[in-house]
Order: sequence, then C-alpha cells, then structure tokens
Amino acid sequence: MTFGAPQWFEGFLLVPLLAGLFLRNEMLREHLLNKLVAARLLPDLASSTSAPRRRWKYGLAVLGLVCVIAALTQPRVGYEVIVSHRQGLDLMLAVDTSRSMLSTDVQPDRLTRAKFAAQDLIDSLEGDRVGMIAFAGTSFVEAPLTVDYSAVENSVMALDTNTIPRGGTNIASAIRDAADAFGKGESTHRALVLFTDGEELEDEALQAAKEVSGQFRIFTVGVGTREGSLIPLTGTEGGTEFLKDDQGAFVKSHLDEEKLKQIANTTGGFYIHLDNGPAMAKTIIEQGLRKMQEREYETKETIPIERYEWPLTAGIVLLLAAMLIRERRTPPRKPVRRTPQAATAAALAATAALVMLAPVCGWSKNAGLDQYDQKNYKGAYNIFQDQLERNPSSDGLEFDSGASAYKEGDYDKALDAFGKALGSKDQRLREQAEYNLGNTLVQRGALQEGKDEKIKEWTEALKHYDQALKVDPKNADAQYNEEVVRKMIDELNKKEQQQQNQKQQDKQQKQQQNQQQQNQQQQNQQQQNQQQQNQQQQNQQQQNQQAQNQQQQNQQQQNQQQQGQQQQGQQQQNQQQQSGSQGQQNQQQTAQEKQDEQNQASANQSQNMNGSSPSPTPSNGPGVLKEQSQQDQQSEAQAAARAATEAARPGEMTPSQAQALIDSLRGEEQHVSFEDKHDNNEAAYKDW
Repeated sequence: MTFGAPQWFEGFLLVPLLAGLFLRNEMLREHLLNKLVAARLLPDLASSTSAPRRRWKYGLAVLGLVCVIAALTQPRVGYEVIVSHRQGLDLMLAVDTSRSMLSTDVQPDRLTRAKFAAQDLIDSLEGDRVGMIAFAGTSFVEAPLTVDYSAVENSVMALDTNTIPRGGTNIASAIRDAADAFGKGESTHRALVLFTDGEELEDEALQAAKEVSGQFRIFTVGVGTREGSLIPLTGTEGGTEFLKDDQGAFVKSHLDEEKLKQIANTTGGFYIHLDNGPAMAKTIIEQGLRKMQEREYETKETIPIERYEWPLTAGIVLLLAAMLIRERRTPPRKPVRRTPQAATAAALAATAALVMLAPVCGWSKNAGLDQYDQKNYKGAYNIFQDQLERNPSSDGLEFDSGASAYKEGDYDKALDAFGKALGSKDQRLREQAEYNLGNTLVQRGALQEGKDEKIKEWTEALKHYDQALKVDPKNADAQYNEEVVRKMIDELNKKEQQQQNQKQQDKQQKQQQNQQQQNQQQQNQQQQNQQQQNQQQQNQQQQNQQAQNQQQQNQQQQNQQQQGQQQQGQQQQNQQQQSGSQGQQNQQQTAQEKQDEQNQASANQSQNMNGSSPSPTPSNGPGVLKEQSQQDQQSEAQAAARAATEAARPGEMTPSQAQALIDSLRGEEQHVSFEDKHDNNEAAYKDW
C-alpha cells in the first residue's frame, strides 16, 4: 500500500487531542453535577441522560473523522498497467557532479545552474523518454529511460558532489554508460546531453565519442566561464576554504569549450554555452532534437489504484451513525417525538463531510490536472480555460491556468492568469501567485535581448518576491530566488561594465595600434627615403666611378694610342733610317764602282798611250768632290724625310714626305709598304 498525499497523516494528531478533550469534558460534567445536585437525587434527576450513548456517539464521530483523514491520504492498493504508443526520442542527461562544479564563476554555482538547466530541458519535452546519469571520477545511471518526468526531475535535483564518491571528471565513462543504457541501434532517435565544464582528467572523452559516433548524438552544454574561478569547499571548522593541489597552490577551474565542441562535432551534435536555462533548452530541442527522426515505441505505465473510496465510505457511515445516536433516554409512557433540530443537524453534518471530501474527489478527477501531470501543459491550459468559462470567479483555476501557461513557455498568459489569482481571499494562494509572478518575470526577462529590458523585468520580479515574503517570511524558495535574481542583476551590470571597459581597452589598443602603425609607416617612409638617398648616393658614386673608369679607360686608350703612335713613329723612323743608310751604302757602292771604272778607264787609257801597262794611280781630284756632294744631298734628303715623318699623323705620310723618301731611294730597285691607318674617306699611300 502506498499513499498519494502522506502529508495528511499529520491530521491523525487530532485523535488524541479530541480524546483528551472528551475525557476532560466528562470529568468536568461529573464534577459540576456533584456540586449542583445531591448524590441521593442524582439518579432521579439524570435518569433521562445516558453516558454510554454519549460516549458511543463521540467515539463514532472520532472514528468517522479518522476515516475521512485516511481518505485524504489517498491510499493506493494494487496497480494498473496502461499500455500506450508514443512518438518520440530517447534522451539521456549526464550531469557533472565533480568538485569543479562548485566554482562560482556562474551564480550560484555551476552544479546548481546545471541542475536547473536540466530541469528546464525536461519540462520542455513532450512524449520523449528521458533518463539521467551522474558522473565524476566514474559514472552511474541514476534514472533509466522513462516517461515519468517527475521521477527524473527528482533525481536531478537530488544531485550533489557526494553523489559519486570518486573524484575527477570522467566524461568517457558517462558516454559509455549512456551507450549501455540505449542498447544497440541507430542514432536517428537517440541523444545524450552533457552538462559539464569539460575539465576532464582522464582525457579519453574524444576517443569514447568516436566509439559511439554511429550509435547516438551528443549535445554538450558548457557550464562556467573561460576565466574560471577557485573551487570553494567547506572547511573543517565550518568556514569556506578553496581547493589546493599537492604543491599547496590554489586550483582554478576553467571551462574547456574546445574539447566539448570536438566531442559534439564527432557525433553530429553541437555545443552550446549555458547562459539561460529556458533558452538553452529551446535551442537544443528546436535545432537538435526536433531534427532527429522520432520513432514509435510502446510504453507500459504502472499506475497505482487509489482506494480512497473505502475509508471515505466508512467515515460517512460512522459520522451518520454518530448523528443518529441520541444521548437521552425516551420515557416508556411518552411517545417519541423527533425534533426538527436533530434532522437539521444530521443534514448539516453530512453536508460538511461531503464538503470536506470535495477537494479530494475534485483533485483526483480534474482532467486539467491529469493533463498537467502528463506534461501536456497546452491541453491542461485549454481545459482550465473551459472550466473558467463555467466558473469565472474561481481563483484556483486562474492559478492553475497560469502554471500551465508558465510550463508551456507562454509567459504573457502566465502573467495574466497569476495576476488575476492575486485577488483571491486565500492568503496561501496569493502568496503562491506572487511567487510565481516573480518566476515568470525572471524567465521572460531572460528572453529579452536588451540589458535594460532584462533589468526591468527582473526588478519587477524582486517586488513580487518581496510581497510573497511579506505574506510568509519563511518562504525559503522566495528568499533563494530573490537572492539569485539580485546576483543576476549585479552580474549583468558587471558584465556590461566589463564590456564597456573591454570596449574602452579595445579602443585604446586600436588607437595605440594605429599610432604604432603611423609611427611604423613614418619610420618605414624615413627608411625608404634614407634608402633612396643612399641609393642615389650609391648611383652617383657608381656614375662617378664609371666616369672615372671611363676617363681612365680613355686615358689608357690615349696612352696606348700615343704609345702606338710613338712606336709606329719610331718604327717608321727606324725604317727610314735603315732605308737611308742602305741608300747611302748603295750610293757609295755605286760611286765606288764608278770611281773604279773611271780609274780603270784612265789606267787603260794611259796604258794605251804609253804602250805599257803602268800601275793605276788613284786620283784624288774631281772624283772625290763629286762623291762628297752626293753624300751631302743624301743627308739633306734624309733629314727632310725625318722631319716630315715627325710632323705627320701617326701611321701616315704626306706627299712631300713620300716624295722625299722616293728621292732618297731613287735608283734602288725595291718597294716600300705602309700600314693602312687612314679612314675610309681619306687617301692611303700603300705602294709606289
């Protein structure tokens, strides 16, 4: 046997209280009678009343009340198996419970934000099977695949860093446990959503993702920030300490987005950073899960059968019996007369009993609440609206409509419904309406894009939390949510300030970079100008050097030409000298031969005249004078030729020089050749 509302067991505390009141009343009754009536007269005066009947009546009334309380606890005996066919996906949630999830770089801490995000994702599912895995140094399946979303949500909210005793972050183990939970099959209708900061110590997650790449998709949700924070722990004396490594240095945990992106991309999923729970859930469902192929599967739900009718019937019978029992005895000689007051009291008692049981019967049979429990929030909202048309003054139906619209994500309708529920006379209902108005404004503000719109919505939410706390100062949920929203506003302001500071720094850096670029450009321009000047100087030096080299070459050519001219003139002079000397020798030889011939002729003549042959005698008269005059002429001719040769251009002879040379060589049978040093348009004297 189980009970659907065990909190009603507290009503049984009324039984001993009522019993005590009855005993005290009996004792007080007897005491008063003894004081007012003498003992000998008491039997006669009190004979019309019956103490046993009074006790039976009171006992039956108390037993009837006990049965009614038992009916309110909703006893459940036996089970009913309901087989249904649904279209949906198989989804496993894996939540990191390692100590790094205690970091406070996101408020209130990473693990709490991950649990809220997982709850938002579960609330957004319709018809899908969902399960949950907790992992740290190892992993464990906390909830198998089921359509009982409330059971999975309870498992998620119960997570803490002590759920998995072994420390560390073994993402690979969670992936492999998810594969075992899914079983063999295709990835078209299976997905794993990882909530973690990605700081894996084993470093096997990517390999595990590759192993299951063809079995299911992985969507990774990064919890935390890249900047990270220290890991707070509870100290030995109750204070707050921070985690240290073996060397005594503080450990700072960072979000490893790159690894999470690689894991998701390997299996065909994607990575998303956790900024807002409902927005994250909407993105995963619309961009990830809804694009996967759903499959039809058969589900068997074991629903306990409520047996509240049994104690309720017994309670009504006992209450009616108690009302029918009369305390006074009827005298035998008088007819019994029933007073209308007794009948009226019985009717009122029966009506009161039915009114007390009406909430139980109505709650268990309300179709809107049934749809709400089945996560069909849209259908529940429509049913509540239909009921409101028949009973527009019901504040409870307005509250239920707001709750359904909130779960559906239609925050405008939720605000309208919760606002109408504020007019309820029930103080408890007004408190819950104020609290839910705060939650609705927080969620609607999270969907706003602008910072001012977010802060406006969240500020209004704080006001409703304050109103809820005024009604019930011990409302822990309102206190917690109010603190979280204040931190969210502070974080948003800090984030905006950081963005402004970052923009200012970027602007300054950009200005510095521009200034550095300008300085660099100026330096480059100066260097280019300097290089151009150096190049010009080098070119000028090269030109000067080339000019000097050209001058030197020209000078060398001139010197060579002069040397060639001198050598040629010297050769010509030597040649002329040789020619002159040879001519003189030839002339002298010719003159000598002529002299010899003359002497021979003179000798022959003398011999002929004397008839004897006298010895020839040399003649030193006219022959000697003639030879001397010839030598003088030859010397003058050679001198004139030499002077003309020196005055002429190198390698060339003037006609006068040529004539002088011819005259000096006249009578000689030889030819003289000269090297052609003339231009094509000048006459050349080669041969004569």
